[in-house]
Amino acid sequence: MLEIVFGLMKKGVILSSIRDVVRLISKNKRMFLVMAVIQLIFFSLLAVLLSTYVVKIGISASKILEYVESTDLDEAAVTTKMLKQEEFLGDDPTLIFRESKTIISSLIFLFVYLLLLFLVLEGLNWALMDGLIRKKKFKEIFSYIGKFSGVLLVYLSFLFLFLRAIFIGVNLENFSFFDLIPLLFVVVLFYFMFLSLALVGGRSFKEIFKRTFLVGIRKWDVMLLSYLLMLVVMGLLTALWMFLAEMHIILVVLSLLLFVVSFILMRIFLVVVVDKA
Repeated sequence: MLEIVFGLMKKGVILSSIRDVVRLISKNKRMFLVMAVIQLIFFSLLAVLLSTYVVKIGISASKILEYVESTDLDEAAVTTKMLKQEEFLGDDPTLIFRESKTIISSLIFLFVYLLLLFLVLEGLNWALMDGLIRKKKFKEIFSYIGKFSGVLLVYLSFLFLFLRAIFIGVNLENFSFFDLIPLLFVVVLFYFMFLSLALVGGRSFKEIFKRTFLVGIRKWDVMLLSYLLMLVVMGLLTALWMFLAEMHIILVVLSLLLFVVSFILMRIFLVVVVDKA
């Protein structure tokens, strides 16, 4: 691994990409500020959505658990109630159905809202970010968001089908560590997904996916180091935010702003690296 790192440093891929990011930001300060505001709005709406629906799902789940625990469902009691033609599911047998329906509907709404939020705000931010590298007309932004959405939906569809196939085939009684190995495919899927998103600008769908596999396979060392660098930076900033979470609110806000700025910088860095690869 160290040989790969030093080899890439000699080639200057990572360092030159960092210099390009700094140059792009210095020349487009206002646009970078706009992107930061959009990213803040995205994270704020994301927090509102998650808190709203997670709480709603949690309340319904707790009602179901409390009802099941308060209802005598052992075999003897159920048999006795059935012989007496009494309701063996308790005083409110439809509660489980009602709350389960609430949980399912909440999950569906949460997924739809999250998808729309990501496609619109993140699509716009990716388009503006790509505009720093490849200047765009106003109409081209909508074209970019359309391609961005199409690429993202392709990967999410594969992810859904794969996870569905895994969980349907899982036997909980004989579950082992080896059953988690297929989940490595999810890591590979995300590896190629972010490559494809970085390649949306100025390319057709066919060119995007063709270039994705060329870069992802032939330049795996460059991309692996880039991903590792981004993960380390975001991990350190997340740890900093969690460390400051119990301190003064101003420190929390400042660490959050730093996280948002770094998040955008890492995205620009990824696109620049992919372009150079």
